[in-house]
Amino acid sequence: MKEYIGCFTSDLHIRDSQPVGRLDDYQEYQKNVLEFIAEEASERLVDTFIAGDIFNGWNPTPSEYMTFKDFKERISEIRLVAGNHDLKGNSMASYSLSGVGVLTGWDEKTYDLSASSYYLYLKPFDILIQGYNFGEPLDKKPLENAKNILVIHEQVYNEFVMGYSTKSSNCEDILEKYKGFDLIVAGDNHKQFIYEGKDGRKILNCGVPTLQKVSEKDYTPKIHFVTKDLEIESIDVPLFGTKWKEKDVSAFVRDEREFQSITMLGDEEAVSRIDVEDLLKRRLEDKPESVKSIIYEEMGNG
Repeated sequence: MKEYIGCFTSDLHIRDSQPVGRLDDYQEYQKNVLEFIAEEASERLVDTFIAGDIFNGWNPTPSEYMTFKDFKERISEIRLVAGNHDLKGNSMASYSLSGVGVLTGWDEKTYDLSASSYYLYLKPFDILIQGYNFGEPLDKKPLENAKNILVIHEQVYNEFVMGYSTKSSNCEDILEKYKGFDLIVAGDNHKQFIYEGKDGRKILNCGVPTLQKVSEKDYTPKIHFVTKDLEIESIDVPLFGTKWKEKDVSAFVRDEREFQSITMLGDEEAVSRIDVEDLLKRRLEDKPESVKSIIYEEMGNG
């Protein structure tokens, strides 16, 4: 019988609004997916680890908090890192004011995996699990003579991703960046994959368990269970009656590409402390309303 150490997922993007490209009741769908994750984790008696973007925006609504609360009450404990969507301006300076900061600061069953007091050491298996919130400095050290897992929210890809790089993969770069960690669990890239490096170390890119964008309509959402031997077992998440808008699909995809390129510009200039929201508004001034609505929807401001 397999011994599991955790359920790993990312990019829940909990929201109380209807995604632009979906026809079905998204709130019912989201509830069903979260219940499915909770049931599978409970069945295996493990904690749930979330690699960022728990909410679709940094300042969740009361109903979005309740959606998370209902999910949390069905499982043992949640250990997470903050993603870029969880932080105002993509900055850790806003962490304490963010939805994730509130949860990890006050909720007794939700832990910030980047805080040293909440690293998880599984003594029977000699496994240490640590994490980085989005944009944090690299200060984590693997434990000698142990199996080390690192949970991050960072763009990791094994095929070309428009707007990020001309390279087809950055997996070996990520393994080099986080030396000494046997398994790196990543969120941010919504398409799940598992990569094994030249030295045998692995990357698990969790992907999204909930499908929100038209460009994700052909994805197979999964959640992942890791064993004490760091083997990965991925299981499909049911689609629960997902229905997409068929009309003008190509336009939606073009708009999402526009969104990617604009947010990349925003990220670069944010380093110079330019207000990202103001920057986006200025970039969008001459764009059609259809493009604006899609981009703001994807940014969680729709």
